[in-house]
This record gives sequence, C-alpha cells and structure tokens, in this order.
Amino acid sequence: MLAVDQPMSKNPLRLALVAGLGYNFNLGNVVSVAPEITAHYSLTKFNIAPVIKNIKPTQIDNVIATQLRFTLNVSFLPENNQPIPERDLRVFIDTVGTYQSDGNFTLLKALKVEDVQYSELYPLVPYAFYPKNSGEPAAEYDLLKADERGAAAVVLKPDALEINRQLLNVIGSRMKTDFPQSLLKITGTTDGKDETKAIAQQRADFAKDYLLKTFSINAGRITTDARAFPLKPSVTTVAEGDAENRRVEFSSATPELLAPISMAGENERLAYPELVEFRPYAVSADSITEWTLTLSQSGKTLREYKGTGMPKPQRWMIRPNELTGTQIPVDYTFSAGTSGKVFKTAHGSLPVDYISSNRKKTEKLADKTVSKYSLILFDFDKSELTPENQFIVESTILPALKYNSTVKIYGYTDKIGDEKHNKELSLKRAQTVQGVLKAKINSAKYEVIGSGETTELFDNNSPIGRHLSRTVVIVVETPR
Repeated sequence: MLAVDQPMSKNPLRLALVAGLGYNFNLGNVVSVAPEITAHYSLTKFNIAPVIKNIKPTQIDNVIATQLRFTLNVSFLPENNQPIPERDLRVFIDTVGTYQSDGNFTLLKALKVEDVQYSELYPLVPYAFYPKNSGEPAAEYDLLKADERGAAAVVLKPDALEINRQLLNVIGSRMKTDFPQSLLKITGTTDGKDETKAIAQQRADFAKDYLLKTFSINAGRITTDARAFPLKPSVTTVAEGDAENRRVEFSSATPELLAPISMAGENERLAYPELVEFRPYAVSADSITEWTLTLSQSGKTLREYKGTGMPKPQRWMIRPNELTGTQIPVDYTFSAGTSGKVFKTAHGSLPVDYISSNRKKTEKLADKTVSKYSLILFDFDKSELTPENQFIVESTILPALKYNSTVKIYGYTDKIGDEKHNKELSLKRAQTVQGVLKAKINSAKYEVIGSGETTELFDNNSPIGRHLSRTVVIVVETPR
C-alpha cells in the first residue's frame, strides 16, 4: 500500500463538474433517511508530488482529479411536524368550545352542572311542512301507525325539534283530551310557483283525515281550506323559503290548543354552558369514508354523531338531567376511516364541576328558580310580536317575573339572508320583548343580546329548525 501525505498544485484555481442523485425515505413518522451519490470531475490539472516512505520522491505532472462520493443523511422530525405518509391517517379534536352571549366562540375548560328548580316552555310551530308536489307531510314528522291509533297521551322529550315533529299528535291529543270542545281550521298552501291549488287541498285533507282517524275526533270540529300561497310567506328567492311555503297552517279560536308545551321539574340538573361545540379533524392523503364522534359519561353514551367526508364542527345542546350529578368528566371519542382501509381513533375528556345541593334538597330550599322561555316565534324577517305571542308573554312569562328577577333576553335568527342584517334583526327582536316586559315590571334587571345567526339553535336544514330559530330565548333567574 502506498501512503500519500499531501497533494500539491501549482495552480491555485480549481474548476470541476459535479453531478449527483439522491432520494428521501420516511421510516415511519419520526425518522427520515436520505442517501445521496455525487461525482466530481476536475477541469484543472494538478502537479502532485507524493511522499512515499523509503522510496525516492517522484514528480507526477498534469493529473486530472476525479472523485465519487456517497453520503447518508438521517433526520428526526418533531412530532407536530410529522408528514402524513401515503395511505396514512391522523385524527384529533382540535377545539372544544362554546359561544358567548355576543356570539363569539371561546374555548371551554370545563362544564358546570348545578341542581336548580327548573321549568321550560317549548314553542309549537303552527305549520306542518310537505315535500314538493306531495300531499303527505315530510318524513321527519312522527306519525302514529294504524295499530297505535286511539292513544290519548303523547310521550314527548324535552327537545323543541322532537316536540314539533309530533305536532299532529300534540294537536290531536289536546283536541281529544284537554279541549274537547275546541275547533280547528287547517289551511293547505303551495310554494306559489309550479304547484297546483289541488295539492294544497290534498295537504289539508291529509292532516284532517289523520286527526279524525288517529284520535277519534268528530269531523264537524275540523274545517279545511286551500290557498295558492301563504298569507305570511317566507322568502321566495331561495329554495329554503319555497320549502317553508309548502305547508298546512293550523289555527283555532282556542289559543291553548296551539300553546307552547310546558315541562317542569323539581331540582333538575342544568349544564352551563348548555351548548358545546366539538371541532374534529381527519387528515389523510386518501378520502375520508366514515367518521364517528361519541360523547359519554360514566360509560353511558350521551350522543353519537356520524358522517362521511371531512367532518364539520358538531354542536351538543345539553338537555336538563342529561349529565349525572357527579364530578365524572364527559369523555369524547373521535374515530375515522379512509378509502385505503386505515382507521384511527382520538380520545379526550371535558371536566365537570358539579355543585351538590343535597343539603338544600333536604331543607326544601333552593338558591334560585330558573325559568327558560324559548316560545316566542317571529315571522320571517319580522321583529313585531304577533297577537298569539302577545298572549304568551302576558299569560306565561310575566307571572314568572319578580321585582328582584334578572331577565336575560337573547335574540336569534335563521341563516337565510345577510349576516349583518340578521344580527340587527335579532337585537330588535330582543328589544321588542324587553319593552313589553319592562312596561309591566320595571324593577327587574334586564339584559338584551342580539346573537343573530352566529349561534345555530336548531338544524337550519329543516324548515322546522329554521322557524324555531326565529326566536328569543328568555332566561328568568329569581333568588330564593
């Protein structure tokens, strides 16, 4: 073996051509390996005088230097910046939060659960909606089957959408049991475009026939009519408005027949806030074929949301008594799958701060009485109270107010139309109700908030949900 100590060149300037080839390999989600090979060809000549041990130095002139190099780079990636390999999947809950009274979204650190004396009224939308050119109600309505007919009582859940899906059953039960002398008028309408008036009559006839057969009501107590267009129509420039105009309208000289549903209880558990929004994410190079968000407490499933494609934020309206009277957190699990048959799951939990009232229950005392009213519904794009709503305010809400009550009035709208306009409209609705209440009980403390369309109280994909969203929510807290 010859040992060369050091090359020497008379020319200080060196020029060379370089060519190379490399590729990056991801070994899992943490390590990245990148091999590379390069060739160097010198364009300048060298005079090299090697020094060889025990041999007389020899002069070597005009040498062209050529090199071949191989390198290997190893990289370690931080966890938050890991790339998503092909056919892999990453799932996580990015945010859990709620909406403040002004409509702004804020992060939620914990739920507060409290025992209070609680009562709530749920409004009835006096319309049943029908599909285009159909004489039967939309599929979302709960209609009793033939073998279930004759039942006088209707079992309802404390949920405004669920109650209104049983609108025909509520009316029939009240006509049979609670107000046996009441009369009802049913008016069928169309969208005013390409539907015929005959369709409107079919809609009214179906509702009448259902009430007569299901609840054994005398035919003379129900009359029908048909109109080509509602007297108080929704907007006609969007599909949602047309869907709302295809309906039957119920009216009666007995206002209690269409009055809100009252549900009350002693020392029920309320959650604060009552609306929680989860923002799940599923990230993959492949398409998301399925996802599920499950909420549970103490091993009991509270809610389950499912879908396909990129998941959207999911809103949880917490019902009274839905949570347990413990400090046990609410667990949430989000799972998703891809077209590449990859499935991943993410977990999280929301702490619960439970305020026990066992001592107060024993002494039959309570900190306060909380009454919530979301029963005032407005016509499309209107802020004036209808005579029916004026009756509700005077007969139901005013008696709950005391001189030391705190009254919070939140105005809302549906999502049809301009967001700024809806914000102003929601505030006008809240101010209208405040004016009526304050004129009677001026000593109470009032607060009005216009939330607009920012907080979606109900599913705006449903005509029922959009009508229920045109509302004010009144919360009356009275110390005891």
